[in-house]
Amino acid sequence: NILQEINTSIFPRHTLEQDESGALFFEINSNKGRSDSFQNLLEALVESSLTLASLDKEEERTDTQSPWMPEGNTTKVLQHRNTRHYTHDEWMNILENDVLKWTRTAAIPSTNATCRSHAYPILKTRGIIAMPPYELRDLLLDSNRVKEFNKNSLGKKNVCILPSSNDDETTVIVEHDMRIPIVGTSIQTLALTHSRPIHCGDGGCGCDIGYIVVSRSVKRGLEEEEKDPFYSISILRPVPNQPEKTDLINVAQMGVSNHVPGFVLSKIGFMGASDFFANLRRLCRK
Repeated sequence: NILQEINTSIFPRHTLEQDESGALFFEINSNKGRSDSFQNLLEALVESSLTLASLDKEEERTDTQSPWMPEGNTTKVLQHRNTRHYTHDEWMNILENDVLKWTRTAAIPSTNATCRSHAYPILKTRGIIAMPPYELRDLLLDSNRVKEFNKNSLGKKNVCILPSSNDDETTVIVEHDMRIPIVGTSIQTLALTHSRPIHCGDGGCGCDIGYIVVSRSVKRGLEEEEKDPFYSISILRPVPNQPEKTDLINVAQMGVSNHVPGFVLSKIGFMGASDFFANLRRLCRK
């Protein structure tokens, strides 16, 4: 049976499963599955997300050998950093006030190695938020506060809290209604959202604990078509010597759908990313 069943035994009437194409779906009134499959899915999702979103020197290159291509003013910023270099204070000032942007094409990760994945444009942004990583993580996971940093949100609610391996992890099925800028329509999405601590190196700040928050669209049942596929990652790392601030990396990817035509995907994505950082920074100043 190609179908991979993901057990949520604490909530036996809710089962997360995967169809033949690799799309996840959230099945209600089901008692199928094995307990280890669900944890394996989360491990695969986190591992692939960290690989895709990790910040390294290759990302800061401006030549064509890097899979991440800088966009807009980011190209000039990185060229300056690679040739004449910034002082530490100058670089921190850029990260605290600007939003660095990259693009590439990649497949929305599948947790099933035998399934094919479709490649879509993927956007990456980076900046510093004046909030500790644990506090920012709690904000991002709080469905009741989503409108504070996402002005296109029409409402978000937790459908089901899924079992976690320890108290520091959070796994939830989330339903979200939101407006699509430019296009002018609204959509309702269903997503698996998972968060856990990650070790990111001390960096002289006295704290080596950051967090990952990853969301992936799921279907409502085996027979439903995956209408608005999306995938997002947030990596929250403490700023060296300033643990009260977060070095935030966001990766966002949305597949082409009836609601979002391909020619506006990147424009909508970067508009949303810039607004996201601006709203978080505004919130920190209150």
